[in-house]
Amino acid sequence: MYQLKKAADSEGIKLALSAFGDEFSILEGMNAGISILYHPIPDEIFGRIASGAFQNLNWGPMFSVYYYQKIAGTSEWETDLNLMKEWSSYFAKNLAPEPEFAGKLTELQEEDRLNAEREYKSYLAFLGRQKNLNILLSSGTGNLHVYPGIGGWKEMEILSGVLGNQETIRIATESTCSFIEAPHEGKIQEGKPAFINVFTEDPFIDLKNLKTLQRIIAGEIYYDLYKNSSDRKSDLHGKKDNLPVKKREENKNERIRKRTLRKNVRRFL
Repeated sequence: MYQLKKAADSEGIKLALSAFGDEFSILEGMNAGISILYHPIPDEIFGRIASGAFQNLNWGPMFSVYYYQKIAGTSEWETDLNLMKEWSSYFAKNLAPEPEFAGKLTELQEEDRLNAEREYKSYLAFLGRQKNLNILLSSGTGNLHVYPGIGGWKEMEILSGVLGNQETIRIATESTCSFIEAPHEGKIQEGKPAFINVFTEDPFIDLKNLKTLQRIIAGEIYYDLYKNSSDRKSDLHGKKDNLPVKKREENKNERIRKRTLRKNVRRFL
């Protein structure tokens, strides 16, 4: 691992480690100087490494992957599936599996399920023990029962149960956007492009209020979502109102941005 890190550094490449919650792999990667880690960290790792070693780590825990692994094939999974369908009509229509699908993909024995539950609690315990971690919003989309858009919501729900709503929203904005080097850095700053979500209810009070999203301001365009389903059409407007609509529509790059924004919003809702 150390030699791999050394070779990557010489080429200007940043390495990220997916350790899948394995304690030995995590320790080996951190000792080699790898600062980007995906998947959870077990609480048992304390005592084997200085707590300050985690402060320089960019960590995408992907708790939702392990949450679904432990409940797959159970009535709890079906209940969760129904809640996700209620949350997102796009998910319900385009992505949601049939309830019996989970049972076909898991053959966990009771002992295995108890171990999965124990490991999951250990992961959450580590999260609760740490302070000022550089956490990234990473849902693990593509793993068992983790789907685009809705997977991010589930990850935020899990994080908020330990860290609270305000810190979870900071992770989804400032922490993650800074990591991916987004121009706005997940902040509102003078002289920087404005990327702002406008809600009718406060997500800091309840993360479910993310559902009240009404407008997305993305640089030079904004996207309005209408509350009434009969008016559920999208308006995409240029920020510079003095430019003719026709001229803006002829700009190929702007049209691509609009389509991408519209697609991402549908996945979330």
